[in-house]
Amino acid sequence: MRYFDGTGVCWRLERGGRKMTTIQLEIPEEMAESIREQGLMNPDGLREMLRDSLRVKANVYFKDLAGRVERLGIPPMSEEEIQAEIDAARAERKQK
Repeated sequence: MRYFDGTGVCWRLERGGRKMTTIQLEIPEEMAESIREQGLMNPDGLREMLRDSLRVKANVYFKDLAGRVERLGIPPMSEEEIQAEIDAARAERKQK
């Protein structure tokens, strides 16, 4: 079963209820050729590129965040403090 949201993006439910999204986009031919040359012009290759892009963006975000925390003079947390915060957030989520 497919559903369209009016933006050119389509999503459907696969077996097991996993939600999948189909994206159709236009890119310059030079970019497409580069993708083809790298052997990435296939669903697995394109997923890999998107996954890598998300990792890079997350890394940049966290480095920027770490720099802001340092500039504000906030002391770093130990692993134990971080785990305590995670445990507290999970406990709070369970109560809701």
